[in-house]
Amino acid sequence: MIKFYIYIFMLLLNICMGFYAFNFNLKYAPIKIRVFTFVPIIFILFRYIALLILFMAKNLLYLYYLKPFILGSIIFIPLIYALSIYVFMRDQNMRFDYNFVLIIICAAIYGLIIYKFPMVLQISLQYGYVPGIIKDIYIHYFYVIVIAFAMLLAVLKIDKAGTNKRGMKLLILCGALSAIDIILYMAGLEILSNDVILEFLGILLLIYALSTFKGLKSS
Repeated sequence: MIKFYIYIFMLLLNICMGFYAFNFNLKYAPIKIRVFTFVPIIFILFRYIALLILFMAKNLLYLYYLKPFILGSIIFIPLIYALSIYVFMRDQNMRFDYNFVLIIICAAIYGLIIYKFPMVLQISLQYGYVPGIIKDIYIHYFYVIVIAFAMLLAVLKIDKAGTNKRGMKLLILCGALSAIDIILYMAGLEILSNDVILEFLGILLLIYALSTFKGLKSS
């Protein structure tokens, strides 16, 4: 029963944090980063509103309409870590435009998974309808690769002059905790359903990355 309350709290918290990130992005981010960041934020909000609907739903029909939104983390997890690395590195020679190519790559992977992998639905007394896809282990492998690569870059660049060391440390911490969450899931020791902890850490990282623009905007 405790997990029931924690899960609903995390759903609502991630929705609130998504709107908070939206507001921060709109107010403080430079134009290119603002346009880029709207993509993961929209997918965060759509995914968590869809999960909230499924949590309260009594009709399986909702699953078919919500499928594209439920799998939104395939897009927003890589984009958040890519954005965070760019923001924390503060490298003026690094072109941000390449990140838009990443959107296309993630969208292609997202479309392929939606098309190729059928969804399954489990009924849980704690979580309501729990959506997933067949062979979802591959999605978690994808997350591990993305997060591990971002952590490696953070470790390599953390001592570089001008780097936001606090941001890099936060990225490494969030990445490590996310990796632990994924490992526990793979071992059958899932803490909470639907990767809400992993994604909470990603949204937290996104908000911190966007907050670094606040002082720049006000000055």
